[in-house]
Amino acid sequence: MNSSTTMSAPRPLPPLTARGARPGSLAWLPAPMRPGLAAVRLYARPFLLIQACALLVVVAFYTLPGARSGLETLAAWKDRGGLGWAVVVAAVAGGVLPEAAKAVALGDWRFDRRRLNDLAFNTAFFALLAGVGTNLFYQLQSLVFGDGTDWLTVLKKVSVDQGVYTVLFTSPVSLVVYRWRAHHYDARRTLASLTPLRRTFVDDVLPVVIPAWFYWTPLVLLIYSLPTSLQFVLFIFALAAWSLILTFVASRRPGAGAPPASR
Repeated sequence: MNSSTTMSAPRPLPPLTARGARPGSLAWLPAPMRPGLAAVRLYARPFLLIQACALLVVVAFYTLPGARSGLETLAAWKDRGGLGWAVVVAAVAGGVLPEAAKAVALGDWRFDRRRLNDLAFNTAFFALLAGVGTNLFYQLQSLVFGDGTDWLTVLKKVSVDQGVYTVLFTSPVSLVVYRWRAHHYDARRTLASLTPLRRTFVDDVLPVVIPAWFYWTPLVLLIYSLPTSLQFVLFIFALAAWSLILTFVASRRPGAGAPPASR
């Protein structure tokens, strides 16, 4: 999130905020900011854990020859597989993995028609938005800003990623797609539910963006500090972790919603 994404079953619409989290001291904030910050409170610990793990991966890449070799092998697989590889791994990380985790870790093996529909929808969604969209966005960033990993280049990429791609593309697209699904794929009803656009952005998109920023901004800073060939590889691990966080935290807090499913 690259990606926003942020960043993540089934994911009802809007899968945006921690409705089970108590606003508490957030009451003094403007109303549109409260749900997103409440979600950050709910997910803060797993967010920080994943960010720390990503930091260790980056440090290992630059300091440990064995880790560097292993990561470069993954990058070579991606280069050989091309867009098809990106689509498949994004679909697995964002759509298949959460359902598999629910079955194995939570003992939820009931794959009824509704759950299979959820699985198919989420798998297709992640394949397209993350596997195609984010993968091509990383390539565009490299084309515009170069392949350097110096601080200036990294900060430019992070700024466009989180300030433009997340705010104006992945978060609104996630909202629209899941709203469309909630309205049984009726385009007219979906469009009506999104107007007026300014109110939709403030009430629905902004609560998505805030937790996405908290999760993805540190991660994309680390992602863009790696060579271009490895950026999407680290993103996939972050996406898989994001999906698992949403699955397991939501399962332990029945009243809790979730941040956006992808970036």
